[in-house]
Amino acid sequence: EKHKNKFYSYIKVEGNVLYDVINESLVAKFLIWCEKNLWIKHKLNNSTKINFNKACEVFYQKKTNERLKKFYDKTGLDDDDHLINGVEVPSQEKLFRLIDWNSIMDGIPSGFHGDLQFDNVLYINKLDDFILLDWRQDFGGIKEYGDLYYDLSKLYGGMILSYKNIKENKFSYDMSGDKIFYTYDMNSNLIEAKDIFEKFIIENGYDLNKIKLITGLIYLNMAPLHHDPFDHLLYFLGKRFIHKQIDLN
Repeated sequence: EKHKNKFYSYIKVEGNVLYDVINESLVAKFLIWCEKNLWIKHKLNNSTKINFNKACEVFYQKKTNERLKKFYDKTGLDDDDHLINGVEVPSQEKLFRLIDWNSIMDGIPSGFHGDLQFDNVLYINKLDDFILLDWRQDFGGIKEYGDLYYDLSKLYGGMILSYKNIKENKFSYDMSGDKIFYTYDMNSNLIEAKDIFEKFIIENGYDLNKIKLITGLIYLNMAPLHHDPFDHLLYFLGKRFIHKQIDLN
């Protein structure tokens, strides 16, 4: 509706955030809606393809390293090996050497939201329609489109870790030396939503393992932006997520 400096406002719409009304039917409907209205593929020529791949590099690799530096500076933690929920996980530096960054940077250019999680989706019951809030302004400097895999991964991350539950402090975290233990509540409706989402990914030919890997990177990127102990939970959850995918491959 209007904007000033770093603020902008919307026309108020009566609806419910998807976290409050989510069920299998709505998840399936929302994914179809995104395919039709949001994830419109962009055809790139050689020049724009190179620029897009560079944007992916900036977004996934450079930004993650910058965010991690902020996290280490903020918390005083060192980049070490850790025992996370009973699993030996190497340092972030070692993990990053094992990531196939070329695969990560080979994205799918499309319309994208940039922070696609259920807190940013309104369901308008009387219209049986969706409205998206809090859009990201660009993707690595590109304003016209972004990487579809980022939206898919952001959505997946919000099903694994309910940000609604986090706001209600429904998680625990403990660190003793190099031993980390954390738990977080998982609602049955989000578990069902995740199953619908994974089925959608496989049926549409997307790479679920890549989505899980990017989800781990997303958690790491989020870590320095939040307060203790949630920032620590995000960091070690991100490491565990990435390690699990690398270990599987």
